[in-house]
Amino acid sequence: MRKFIKSSHCARLAGLFRVDAIRALVTQYREVLDTLEEIAGSKNTVSTKASGLHSQLSKSATLLGLQVAVTVLGPLEILNRRLQSKTETVAGMMECVQVVADELSLLRCDNKCWRDVILMHHD
Repeated sequence: MRKFIKSSHCARLAGLFRVDAIRALVTQYREVLDTLEEIAGSKNTVSTKASGLHSQLSKSATLLGLQVAVTVLGPLEILNRRLQSKTETVAGMMECVQVVADELSLLRCDNKCWRDVILMHHD
């Protein structure tokens, strides 16, 4: 029973992170907002949902949250893949955990550091 719980847990973790999708949204943010605005104005069956999503995405806190998510979840997604690899050694897993922990520790910094993170994703 314990083995089932662990493998079931790992399967759920595999679906937690999709950094590439978040990164694509951040990269094409203006285009997504414009498209949602156009759909919202069309008065069809999805216009209300498009309007609500446009409203949420128009908030600066949403964009900031997505930018932070890419920065924080990126290393975790890589770690997740490594830990679930059938060919990864325990030593390799431990090394990867340490590298990710060190990388995330570097994110504990002053406001200038986070300003750099935001500008990095703003291109």
